[in-house]
Amino acid sequence: MLSLADIVMMNEKDALYILGMKSEGSTREEQLVELIPEVAKRFKIQSIAGTHRSINSDNSHTLRGYIYKEETFYFSDILSFSVYDRIGSGDAYTSGILHGELLGYSPEKTVRFAAVSGMLACTVVGDTPLATEKEILSAMEGKMEDIKR
Repeated sequence: MLSLADIVMMNEKDALYILGMKSEGSTREEQLVELIPEVAKRFKIQSIAGTHRSINSDNSHTLRGYIYKEETFYFSDILSFSVYDRIGSGDAYTSGILHGELLGYSPEKTVRFAAVSGMLACTVVGDTPLATEKEILSAMEGKMEDIKR
């Protein structure tokens, strides 16, 4: 099925544990940079995207998104934030990737948009991303909208 897809959401763990690939890398990022281009080439996938997330000692989370497209990796900034409910944040990230791809955003803007979308999804309860495009773009610029009633 991978050879039928244009956009795939995966990371190095999927390549290692689902596809059975091997890596010489010792860190997740080394494995990612080694394996994702191989997957894209083998299955002729246009774009592969995903995230690396970590939970910090203070219970805040760190998120860095990536997209591999046109034989190049594009990474978001590393975002650190408090989490209210992380359920649905992966869906929000995926929605952000699809949104950027469908609207023709640059890969850099697409991955930043997706990462911020995933982060904002962690600020509300439930598994449905609620942030609008305007709110995500505003947060990307470091601005947060005030409460609207």
